[in-house]
Amino acid sequence: MRNECTFKYETHVHSLPASACAYCEPEEVVERYAAAGYSGMFLTDHFFNGNCAIPDGMPWQERVWFLCNGFQRAKRRGDKIGFNVFFGYEYNSNGAEFLVLNSSEQFLYDHPDMLDWGLRKFLRRARGAGAFVVHAHPCRDLPWIKNPKSRFPRQVDAVEVFNAAQKPEWNPPAAEYARQCRLPAFSGSDNHDPRNLQGGGVALRKNPATAAEFVALVKAGEYALLKNFTVSCT
Repeated sequence: MRNECTFKYETHVHSLPASACAYCEPEEVVERYAAAGYSGMFLTDHFFNGNCAIPDGMPWQERVWFLCNGFQRAKRRGDKIGFNVFFGYEYNSNGAEFLVLNSSEQFLYDHPDMLDWGLRKFLRRARGAGAFVVHAHPCRDLPWIKNPKSRFPRQVDAVEVFNAAQKPEWNPPAAEYARQCRLPAFSGSDNHDPRNLQGGGVALRKNPATAAEFVALVKAGEYALLKNFTVSCT
């Protein structure tokens, strides 16, 4: 399996101008990942309840457009150079964060009240609409995280057991969380500055044409974890 999982995908990366913590524009993010040998990525800018640079006072439709525009810019650049870019975002609730992959832009446009839903309702409805949800860096212990030991075994599809940008000591307990809850293991760089690539993500047996195909490969177990550009098979 090591030799077969050759298509590298980033699953957790941020860009300007949507993510307040990012350093690079979407086009540069794409170019740098392509140059590093990746086949594609999910652009997962921070949602409105996280470290987002989109003003709260904007009308909902404009806020969604602003968030999605970063993805559209990245996708246009990716299409020109043969690099797949899929839509995602990072949802926050009291410091617990979730990668929402294989979501649709329309899902956001259609629900201007979603910030009032609460976490569990949001996760239920997002997954019901087809999203694949990953509990990101679940074992961080930081001042702004209300309950660092929160677990969501029935509300998520996978657990990020390797996060290249966070403290390495937080990864083993995340792996134990996934094991105990019998959830698939996931990996992501959580990259905010792709001029410095940490090398997380997943490697796939096939190169998916869509986010839905990516999710199907993961659900079928036809993937491996990337850890600092090395492949560790699941």
